[in-house]
Amino acid sequence: MRKIIGRRVFDTNTAEHVCDIRCTAYGGDFRWHETGLFRTASGQWFLAGRGNAFSMWGRDGVGGQVPGEGIKLISNDEALVILEAEDMDDVIEEHFEVVEG
Repeated sequence: MRKIIGRRVFDTNTAEHVCDIRCTAYGGDFRWHETGLFRTASGQWFLAGRGNAFSMWGRDGVGGQVPGEGIKLISNDEALVILEAEDMDDVIEEHFEVVEG
């Protein structure tokens, strides 16, 4: 998937695929999605995926929400929250400064 945002290209084929975001909904559920967390060579985090009408990828259509797909830029803090929720400690240590608690 490829999208231009702010005259910058974001491409899932060239960015680092960091992890997939878990989805507990089954394929026919309106909340189902297939989403990955990516990082560009310049350090910009983004989500890319597709999903049903009530997922983060759903969009307005004629008569209500419909399935959709896209790319969404996120901040370092948002990426960290996702990585912590996905129990990706090794990835957190690779991309973020961590200290002993």
